[in-house]
Amino acid sequence: MDSPLQRMACEVISGYPERERTNAVCWAVCQAYGERRFEERAREILREELQNVRFVLSDSQGESRESQEIAVDGEISDFLSALQSGRLDM
Repeated sequence: MDSPLQRMACEVISGYPERERTNAVCWAVCQAYGERRFEERAREILREELQNVRFVLSDSQGESRESQEIAVDGEISDFLSALQSGRLDM
């Protein structure tokens, strides 16, 4: 097995008794599918909701102004980027 993913899967599966391995693999596949579908639906909902969000910024004098562009800190930017690209691990 050249693939690290295959080696890891083999190690995990080997930890199950032989009679339970098929059920363990089936459970893992279904679990992964459910998580992926949940993530896709969460992204859909967030995109729909964020389309209607209006941001208001306050300047140093406390005056509010609307803006289409908002400076966000690095963690928020990284999170939103991962969410958009589908790289977010939930």
